[in-house]
Amino acid sequence: MTESSSIPASLSSHLEHLNKLSPSTFAEKYLPLDDPLLTFSPLTEPSTTYTITLVRSAHLTTTDFTTCFSLIEVTSSAAYRNSSRGWHPGLKQAEMKETDMRYLLVRRASTSPSSPSPILGFLSFQLTPEPPDIVLYVYEIHLSASLRGCGLGTHLMGVAEELARRTGMRKTLLTVFTSNIRGEKFYRNLGYQEDDISPASRELRGGKVKRPDYIILSKEVEGP
Repeated sequence: MTESSSIPASLSSHLEHLNKLSPSTFAEKYLPLDDPLLTFSPLTEPSTTYTITLVRSAHLTTTDFTTCFSLIEVTSSAAYRNSSRGWHPGLKQAEMKETDMRYLLVRRASTSPSSPSPILGFLSFQLTPEPPDIVLYVYEIHLSASLRGCGLGTHLMGVAEELARRTGMRKTLLTVFTSNIRGEKFYRNLGYQEDDISPASRELRGGKVKRPDYIILSKEVEGP
């Protein structure tokens, strides 16, 4: 993201404070364990409960990190390969480990806290500067095949947007490949629109319009 020096000092200071909070302090203040947002039951399967856990990148276990990366690889590596960005596993893994990256990890509810169920999906994000604003940037959202279409993706985006509101971010941002027609439609149905910083389409000879490989979508956040 862009350097924080070109945003107001008060916003920069607030963002720095948030990112310096310990994981436990951040969670206690903005997404406590008893928050209803941290559980989800599909309408089609109300007896099944999934739990959502907020985790900082440094606290991801090796198993959880591997599972999250595998979900990205399965669902998105082809789109990366077909774009100008290309697919670079090492760079993606380095991004996933960035200090300020946080994860919302989805598991089936377990009766044994000492033996949690495997991760079935996740959303990763950072609180970051995007001048002149501070924003919650959604980096990834991926679900296992069995959980797609049940409303969980919408719920996870809702959790991210509520976190953005509670932490005083100005908007939520995300990047989506234009080849991901279903994904773009999903975000637009949630109220996301192309942001001012999104790459523009180009008009080619003959009037044909070529869309960029990816676009940046955003949604304004109402204050707390």
